[in-house]
Amino acid sequence: LIYVLGGLQGSMYQTAIYRSAVPPVRRYLPLVARRATSTPTQTPTVAPYGGDPFEPNDSINQAWGPLLSGQEYRPYIYGPQDQEDFYFLNIATARDVQAWLRQIPAGHDYNLYLYNSALMLIGYSGNLSNQDEQILAGILPAGQYYVRVRPVTGYSTTQPYVLSLV
Repeated sequence: LIYVLGGLQGSMYQTAIYRSAVPPVRRYLPLVARRATSTPTQTPTVAPYGGDPFEPNDSINQAWGPLLSGQEYRPYIYGPQDQEDFYFLNIATARDVQAWLRQIPAGHDYNLYLYNSALMLIGYSGNLSNQDEQILAGILPAGQYYVRVRPVTGYSTTQPYVLSLV
């Protein structure tokens, strides 16, 4: 069991993400798997937070992954306290990267972000309403990257969104 320092959700953390990779210390959160380039793909099994097996993933330090190209993931924005979901992917050699956010529940609006390992924004998609979001990042060098899903409006405990990489 690994413990990661976590931060509060909401605007205080949102501000911190652009300043530091480590959010303000508020609590300890247990994680089942650790993040590293040699980490095998996690398999969601237990749903500790609102029925979402990918939680907790509300900060960079809790990013779920690694995401694999060609695989679909079906997580939830499960409540008003679920302000953002983070995932990571590892790229072994330079390659074209596309991130897709689809099947956003009707009446909801989620945005999609892509960051490099220095947490610099390298891609963003902010379509209105529940239109699909996509980031065509082009060829990215080898390294670790982070995907962030942030709700603008709405949440659902019954309808997941679909996240995938190409």
